[in-house]
Amino acid sequence: MAKSAAAVPSTRSTRRRAWRAAPLLFALVAGACGSSTAASGSGSTDAEPINNDGISAGEPDPIEEPVAEGNVAATSFERLDGSTGAFADFGGKPLVVNFFGKWCPPCVAEMPEFELVHGEVAERVQFVGISVNETVEDAEELVGKTGVTYPIARDPRGALLAEFGGIAMPTTAFVDAEGNVLKVQSRSFTADQLRDTIDEVFPT
Repeated sequence: MAKSAAAVPSTRSTRRRAWRAAPLLFALVAGACGSSTAASGSGSTDAEPINNDGISAGEPDPIEEPVAEGNVAATSFERLDGSTGAFADFGGKPLVVNFFGKWCPPCVAEMPEFELVHGEVAERVQFVGISVNETVEDAEELVGKTGVTYPIARDPRGALLAEFGGIAMPTTAFVDAEGNVLKVQSRSFTADQLRDTIDEVFPT
């Protein structure tokens, strides 16, 4: 398992850079995810390179990303019903943050795996899914298709994905009970891989 990325203290300039980087990030991520190979239930996360930029979804080896914000407790987001929430709403328990999109095959493939693990660890670890670059209707359709029951929020322009340091889709972040980002990986997960990472990052 790759070594956890160190969190960088939050600054206003860092946040501004993350927001400015969002449009470029989307251009790269969307191209990367459009035709990649999804993770299989056998434990493989192999994916084919998608473009000349070398970005792909579901890398065989986890990609550790720099954490743009050391603490995200005060960071807000939009819920599917249009109301505003914040990561502080999940305070008190560790949190798994999964960035997904209907347009990203590996994202779709791993969501039932996340739901399975969510049901197993719900008493000690919370989950939230972040719908990236898609409409509310698309997000709701995908949630219904995959059977996900944990809370879902929106990231319509990729600002949150950039703030967390994600460079491909899917991206998953692991946040402690105080809102500190402990690990960010741009890759797909099987249920077993997700369980192992949760046990590593949030030991009981």
